[in-house]
Amino acid sequence: MKKFKYIMTIGMLVLGVVWSNAQNTPPDTSVQRLNTDGETAIFLTPEDLKWETAFDGFPINFAKVSGSTFKTPHSTFSKFPGGNFITPPHIHAHSYQAVVLSGKMINPMEGEKPEDAKVMGPGSYWYVPANQIHTTGCVSKEPCVFYMHQPVPFNFEPRTSEVKKNK
Repeated sequence: MKKFKYIMTIGMLVLGVVWSNAQNTPPDTSVQRLNTDGETAIFLTPEDLKWETAFDGFPINFAKVSGSTFKTPHSTFSKFPGGNFITPPHIHAHSYQAVVLSGKMINPMEGEKPEDAKVMGPGSYWYVPANQIHTTGCVSKEPCVFYMHQPVPFNFEPRTSEVKKNK
């Protein structure tokens, strides 16, 4: 648990760096808030996060930090199950960036075999350009948690690609 809290602290630092790009909408949690010049300071602990199923039929959970993940610019924590869970090939209409907080993750791009993808542990960063076919996976025994930010709403569009054929 100490390691998770340490990693969450790193995530909060990342949040501060990208916060200026996020919509300043407080999450639906009981957090301490301080108003200064029309902005709201937000302080979250892991216990404050409200995890919700991201997609029907997928064991992926989101916990929003700011905005509305599927409707507005947003900052969101995402949790994938451990045990080598990999999404189907897909694209996003807009680019996004993410930081791994726990577990080991991969993001094979189109034509890349999952076993050849770079394994990213806590503190690792990735950026996926808009319309890039890829998969995202958690390849550790323990669940993977990452923080992502998009200055636009999130979307997920399944695609057929070489990634699927190489599994």
